[in-house]
Amino acid sequence: MSNSRSVSNVGPIVSVPDHLTVANRGDVSVKLVTVMERPASLCTRRKTSRPLRSIRDWSTWIATPSGRGPRSMLWPLPQAAVTSSTTATAMLMGRVRALRMVKYRPESAAMAGRMRWKEVVPRGVRGVESNIRSNPSVELQMILDQLSGLTQDAAALEPWSLTGAEVREVVGAVQQTRTALDALMCRLAASADAMGLPKDDGAPSVTAWLASTTGMPKADAAKLAALARSTSSAETTRAAWAAGEISTDQAKVIMQAIDRLPEWVGEQERTDAEAHLIELAGRHHLDDLRRLANRVLEVIDPDGADEVLGEQVRREEEKAWEATRLTIKRRGDGTTRGTFLIPDADADTLRAAIEGIIAPRRAAINAARRGLDVGDFNALPRDQRMGHAFVELIEHLPTGALPQSGGLAATVAVTVDVDDLRTGRGTATNTSGTTTSARKAQRLACNARLVALYLDSESKVLDLGTTRRIYDRHQRLALAVRDKGCVFPDCDRPPAWCEAHHLNFWAEGGPTDLDNAALLCHFHHFLLHEGEWTARMAPDGVIEVIPPRRVDPEQRPRRHARFTKQRPRAA
Repeated sequence: MSNSRSVSNVGPIVSVPDHLTVANRGDVSVKLVTVMERPASLCTRRKTSRPLRSIRDWSTWIATPSGRGPRSMLWPLPQAAVTSSTTATAMLMGRVRALRMVKYRPESAAMAGRMRWKEVVPRGVRGVESNIRSNPSVELQMILDQLSGLTQDAAALEPWSLTGAEVREVVGAVQQTRTALDALMCRLAASADAMGLPKDDGAPSVTAWLASTTGMPKADAAKLAALARSTSSAETTRAAWAAGEISTDQAKVIMQAIDRLPEWVGEQERTDAEAHLIELAGRHHLDDLRRLANRVLEVIDPDGADEVLGEQVRREEEKAWEATRLTIKRRGDGTTRGTFLIPDADADTLRAAIEGIIAPRRAAINAARRGLDVGDFNALPRDQRMGHAFVELIEHLPTGALPQSGGLAATVAVTVDVDDLRTGRGTATNTSGTTTSARKAQRLACNARLVALYLDSESKVLDLGTTRRIYDRHQRLALAVRDKGCVFPDCDRPPAWCEAHHLNFWAEGGPTDLDNAALLCHFHHFLLHEGEWTARMAPDGVIEVIPPRRVDPEQRPRRHARFTKQRPRAA
């Protein structure tokens, strides 16, 4: 005699195992699992493995007919884990036949990381999917349950137990899922905007609402919000994005390229162009895809593409010029925050200059400039290294060639006590109210236009001295020919990046002539004004640098390698 009985419910007759009981509530029959019994009938015991690690590894989620949410039913730990692809039977819940999803986690390393949710529909059960779709609340609940299960599975994954091939497979799957979730988030943002949720929640925009609700960075929220507001007709691209076939950035590039196509391009040609770019997205990096997307018109109209693209570029340059912005704001802690928006071509020039300063081949020099080991310097965040390079770039701007304002070239006046200027102690103040060390003012005095202002105790100007150029351009040219760059050993800064330094400080009466001058880069100039390192001119006319005793107890003079003369080989 069979150990199961049949229950007639809405739809076909389904065989129910003995350990399931039936409770009638009106016209809805609900099957309940007898919690104290082992669900052996749900397992296909094709192969025995070790017991599951914890009871949390075995859970069943059942959607209720009312849509109130899932019930988690935890069974006693089974003696064997499931290793076959068929892991559970379906559970029918009244009129809404929600699928039971069983998660399993084997102990063995070979199976580690491969657990997943399985949806199994028993033979003979019809209309499961259609009934779920007809009830949006149940469908949504199932999606939420699956996302929750996916999160738990991801947290439980042990990458160390995977092979190289499995790591590659998981990385690809994670990226695809991540992209699909971005697309879903974009659609949700568009829906939230249409429903007015940001305003209801007190957010000024969809971007602010996304950032506040999810905690994501504002830059990421702005990108998704922009895509959510997009009216692009690139439906094929949206579908590929939603399926995780292309990334969010790739989808944005393709949609923008399709939207930029001239109006005379037909619907079929647009669709073909989309398909072409989606195919390219799978084989090219983002920058290459952007370049190809900008010229997708060449595929449609090779003869007239140049003229159209030229006009598009001209309009984009005009828009970029109109959008150009720069803001500079003091933070009150000795730093200033700035943001800018500039055309791409000018940004490329700036980037090339900064990256040239922080190039890997200069790592040793950049590290020495900041008193760091090469390893410590390379460990600095890239944005910090670029920030230092940006400051160095600013310090070497040719201010004398800049446009005049109020009869003066770009000028910052620094006020400092004469005694402080001589000794390097104390502070100095510029016209913007910024306080700097007197030592920095001392260094600036080597390479600036100085105006002697005699002030009384109340800072009133009593007398105005004459302007003196410290090392004029003819002297600078002579120094460039003589020193060929920074004279500090191993430094490779060229003359254009150097400052003329007084070997005997000008503030201490040092003359402004070539015998008292040396070219030093910004960092090494600062280093010498710190007082531990010194420089002098040797009898043979070569600049020598003398280290402090902590570096060399004997303080032996050092010369740059460019001044080392090669002796003729002995006969």
